[in-house]
Amino acid sequence: MGLDINEGMLAVAAEIAADLLHSIEWRQGDATELPFSDESFDVVCCQQALQFFDDPGAPVREMRRVLEPGGRVVLSVWRPLDYQPRR
Repeated sequence: MGLDINEGMLAVAAEIAADLLHSIEWRQGDATELPFSDESFDVVCCQQALQFFDDPGAPVREMRRVLEPGGRVVLSVWRPLDYQPRR
């Protein structure tokens, strides 16, 4: 599952991944209100987005909500640790 609020970014991602990963479903949505059921993923990955939220805790809370017990969250950001909501 791939999610982005920007339709243009989704189109680029779908085009790039088309030849490599046919099983990805792309959805438009807001990371602060993920359009998924509670505990519906065993892994959640957020790459280069968390630093753009005014309240980075909001998407982190949503990631936790949709994560199965014992699941994993993977975050990649380009800011110093002082800016990370969870350390």
